[in-house]
Amino acid sequence: MKNLLPTLFVIIITIISCNPSEPENDRELTLKVEDVSCTEAWLNIQTNNISLPAQINVTANSQPVNQHTLTTSDSLIIIDSLKPNSSYTFQATISNNISSNTVNDITMDTTSHNFVWETFSFGEHSSSILYDVAIIDENNIWAVGEIYIKDSLEQPDPYAYNAIHWDGQRWELKRINMQSSCNPVTYPLLKTISSFSENNIVVSSGGSIGWFDGIVNLPDCSIRPLLTGSLNKLWGTGSNNIYAVGNEGNIVYYNGNNWQKFETETEIDLNNICSTSESNKIWISGSSVNNFESILLEVQNNQVNKLWENITGGSKIPPYGKVIHGIYSTNNNLYLLSDEGVFRKKIKLDLPVEQIRADFQWRKYCLSGETDNKIFTVGSSSKVWQFNGIGWAKVYENNENISSLYSVKTKEGVTIAVGTEVIDAVFHKAVLIKTN
Repeated sequence: MKNLLPTLFVIIITIISCNPSEPENDRELTLKVEDVSCTEAWLNIQTNNISLPAQINVTANSQPVNQHTLTTSDSLIIIDSLKPNSSYTFQATISNNISSNTVNDITMDTTSHNFVWETFSFGEHSSSILYDVAIIDENNIWAVGEIYIKDSLEQPDPYAYNAIHWDGQRWELKRINMQSSCNPVTYPLLKTISSFSENNIVVSSGGSIGWFDGIVNLPDCSIRPLLTGSLNKLWGTGSNNIYAVGNEGNIVYYNGNNWQKFETETEIDLNNICSTSESNKIWISGSSVNNFESILLEVQNNQVNKLWENITGGSKIPPYGKVIHGIYSTNNNLYLLSDEGVFRKKIKLDLPVEQIRADFQWRKYCLSGETDNKIFTVGSSSKVWQFNGIGWAKVYENNENISSLYSVKTKEGVTIAVGTEVIDAVFHKAVLIKTN
C-alpha cells in the first residue's frame, strides 16, 4: 500500500495541471460579418473565456488588414480599403494562436452612372412647383406641391392641383382634399409626403396632416396645437411610427394613437429627417432661411441630443462648415450634404467624420439614397450628382432654363427628382425628372 501513494499523488497532480481556470479548449473567438459596402466590411467579434484587453489580428484572404485591441467581449470593427464586387474570407487571431472561425462575404458592386432621364413639366399659368415625392413602386408614384392649369375655356383656373400620380403609363393631376376644422383651404399646397404602402400614405400642407389611402384623405387636426411653425418633412416606418419636423425647431412624433412634441431647445427651422427601419436613432438637420444658422440633432429613446450647431452668423464650424442642406442614412453610415461638400459619419462607432466629396460649387437642396452605393444630391440648374459607392459623377443638368430641384428619391431602380422651372418672372412650371 505504501508503494501506491507516490503514484496516486502524481496522478492527482497531473489531473489538476490539465484543468486550468481558463481551459484552452473553452477559449473562443467568434467572427461574423454584419454588413458590407463597396469598400468596407463590418465585422462582429465575440470572445469567450479570453482575458481582455487582447490584441487581435484580422486577415482578409489570408492578408493582414487590421490590428485591434479588444476591450469588450462583443465588439464591432470596420475593415476598409476593400475592392468592390470582390469575395473575401475573413479570420481573426489572437497572439497566443487562438483563431476564430472563417467567414465569407462579397462586397457590394458599384452602381452605374449612366441614366436615361425623362423630363415632365406641369403648369399653364402662375407659379407651379413640386416639393416632394414618394415612390411606392415603379407603377405607383406620388409627387406633391402646387400646379396651376387652365380651365376648359382656356382661362387660368385659380384652384391649384396639389399632387400628381404615376400609374406606370402616365402622370395624372390630382387634388387631395385637406379641408377640416383646422384647415379651411380645400386643396392647399402640399409640402411633403411619406408612403408605407399603396393605401397608407401621409401628406402635409405644413399646418396639418392627412392620412391618405390613395383615394380618400382623412385630415388629422390633433397635431395642430403642438405646432409653432410649419411642417417641412415626414419620416416613418408605418402609421404607428411617424416623425414630422418643421420650422422653429418643431419635432412631433405619432405612435399610432396620439402625437407628442419633443423639446429641442432650438428655434432653427428643421427641414430634413432620416433613419432606417433597423436603427433606434433618428437624425434631423435644419437651417435658417438666410443660412446663417444650422443644426444637426439626434433623437434616441425620445431624447433629443445636439450633435452639431452653427449659430455664428456665417462662419464655418468643423466639420461641416456653415450649413447642412441634407442628410441620408443607411444601417451603418450617416451622409451629410453641406456647403463644404458631402460627409460620411459612422453610426455604430465613434470615428472621425470623413469628407467624401468637396463642395459642388452650386446651390444644394437635398441628399437622398437607397444604399451605400446609390446616393443622389440635387440643387440649382437642376443638377443631379450620384455617388456609386466609390466616386461621384454628374448624371443630369438643365442649362436651358433657370430651374431647381428640391427633392430626390430612389427606390428599386426608379429615381425621381422634383422642383420648378422659371419660364418668366410670373410663370413657373413644376418639373419632374424620372429614370427608368
